[in-house]
Amino acid sequence: MIKKQTIYVLISLGLFLYGTLSYAQGIWEGKTYPGIKSTTLSFSPSHFFLTNTGGTWTHPHNGLSFVSFINSKIGIAGGGEGVFITKDGGFTWKRLKPRGNWPYGKIIGEKNIWLVEGYQHHYLWHTTNGGKTWSQPEDLKGKITNYIADFYFKGNVGWILTSGWGPCFYTIDGGKTWQVTDVFNHLNIPGQTSISIPYRQIISIPSDTSLNNLKKGNYTIYMLGINTNTNPWNEVLIKSKNGGISWEKVNIGKISQSNVAMYFATNQIGWIGLNNGKILFTRNGGKTWEQEHLPINRNIVAMWFNKEGHGFVSIENWIYNTANRAVFETHDYGKSWAVVIKAVQINAFAGLKNGDLWAVGNTPSVVPQDVVAILQKPNINISQYEQTRYSTQGPVPIKYYMPYTGDATLVIEKPDGQVVKDLIGNYPRKKGWNTDYWNGTDNNGHLVSPGKYILKGLYHGKINLLYEFTYGNPGNPEYENATNTGGWLSNHTDPEFITSNKNMIYIACPFAEGATTVLAIN
Repeated sequence: MIKKQTIYVLISLGLFLYGTLSYAQGIWEGKTYPGIKSTTLSFSPSHFFLTNTGGTWTHPHNGLSFVSFINSKIGIAGGGEGVFITKDGGFTWKRLKPRGNWPYGKIIGEKNIWLVEGYQHHYLWHTTNGGKTWSQPEDLKGKITNYIADFYFKGNVGWILTSGWGPCFYTIDGGKTWQVTDVFNHLNIPGQTSISIPYRQIISIPSDTSLNNLKKGNYTIYMLGINTNTNPWNEVLIKSKNGGISWEKVNIGKISQSNVAMYFATNQIGWIGLNNGKILFTRNGGKTWEQEHLPINRNIVAMWFNKEGHGFVSIENWIYNTANRAVFETHDYGKSWAVVIKAVQINAFAGLKNGDLWAVGNTPSVVPQDVVAILQKPNINISQYEQTRYSTQGPVPIKYYMPYTGDATLVIEKPDGQVVKDLIGNYPRKKGWNTDYWNGTDNNGHLVSPGKYILKGLYHGKINLLYEFTYGNPGNPEYENATNTGGWLSNHTDPEFITSNKNMIYIACPFAEGATTVLAIN
């Protein structure tokens, strides 16, 4: 039986409280997700450590759309719930920007950060002091009239691609000045009509491009957009070998897509992700393309690869009652794939040359929570993080007694019962007196007013889960497994359809919240 006890503590706050720290860790904290074992693969799938930026059950951070790292420790991530910064490789996060819409961001130095903000109209923000102050480039004020479709920044080179037939912008001096270029709308290619981009452009500068080559303008750019002069509209890929001075069209055939992703690991080696799990792969800078396919027919969202052909691809997985396989891994340029993450929506990857990799997104649930997936490597000390992940910081000490070793939850309220701060949730604490700390902020990261506040606490022993059964499923086991012998048919509706061919009989259900809707038998 779970025992409950309420602890009341009065706290008086002085005016010495300091700035925002990260929230108490939330529901995805500390989940290790192993790769799915397979006897048909020539490699062992990678493992990821799943955490989040610190949202709680009552105040979740409901999604991340970008992630960027400069080394194995320092990086940023952001989305609809704000922008966050980490200095320990993604295990803990501190809020950098408040809630809003932050679709893109790049960190190019420990304190040098670029962010894109906005919904219908976007704004570019820059800081050189780690976020203490922010400014907008003078050259861009009033010129970005549509939303930004893609954003790139590395070293002194930056590119902004806008939508709605808008111009592109680029900088070669670290953002001090920005130039305008209508790359697509006025592309001068023999035999090619003008190209209009109604809502999407994508840029990929090969990830192995050195800072020295960027500085000299000696680098390759790939841009993918839509030619609205065709019916249906077709994707068009263009390429520059001299940093955007001149361009050429790259033939990818007639492709009409609603979602695309693109990633080039070198000037020659690149991938384009399409709808329904289809992938185009080139080894020679787009002269020829090979077609690959994920083992699932879902649209591709994001990609990351290295030049040796090791890579990860995420797919659309945002409907909670059909969420399943989320991220696939390959070691042979896309010929074979293994599932490495399930049941989340991954929107972006960030990788380093040393093999460190991060992925961000959200849980596709009724109340979504953001997700940070960290590729596990020997140089990542998970045990060290485990020792510090449940610590709290701040100038206000909160002392309380645990009658036995177990988990504690602490909530700070106003005297009228209004919740101010979810301090910790199910954090392990030892028997006896314990001390946690409050930094004086509420659940929105704002400093509270000085006054009296009440602390309420709940403690209980460890909760162990025991699987009993799954209702209404004839599989053995009833849940899905790696050998595909479990999770037969729906857990919600009866079979209603049947058909066959010369080899198999197919039985289908109209809806499933778990398992599958179609069963093939011989």
